[in-house]
Amino acid sequence: MSTSIPIYPLEQILEIKIKRQEEAEKEAIQKRELRDKETKTLKDLEDKRDKVRNHYQEKLQQIRIVLDEEGSNTREITQMRDYMKIVKEKLIKEEGLVVEQKKKVDAADQALEIALKIVKEKRLEVDKIKTHKDEWLVQSIKELRKEEEKLLDEVGTTMFYGRKLKDRKYE
Repeated sequence: MSTSIPIYPLEQILEIKIKRQEEAEKEAIQKRELRDKETKTLKDLEDKRDKVRNHYQEKLQQIRIVLDEEGSNTREITQMRDYMKIVKEKLIKEEGLVVEQKKKVDAADQALEIALKIVKEKRLEVDKIKTHKDEWLVQSIKELRKEEEKLLDEVGTTMFYGRKLKDRKYE
């Protein structure tokens, strides 16, 4: 006389919440990949900027050595200073690219942070529904057992009175 456990009434909601959680996790993975890509680009730009900076420092040192020597001419010094201006402009440009890329990395970090918060919220929602489902199942099983006991009591009572009635007939 076993009755089956009823279907959880919020099963569809649980499935939807699980699907939304999975979508949020996928989005967080994409945000992390984007942040990693932007960070790699930043590192590449910083390396490029550092090369230009080192080149600038080397040329600056070279110009100092030339100025310290007495045999240098003004044409050579002028050429070196003009070249230094070009290198400095390139260094400023590279520094600007690094600053812009840092902004992109910061934006990607913030987007990732928001996505992770959303994932956490979605997981909490799913956990709440799963906890409710577990509690509901326990309660449903208790109710089914009570109904089964009640039914068995009724059957037993009916059988008892049926025998009693049968016994009276034969008396």
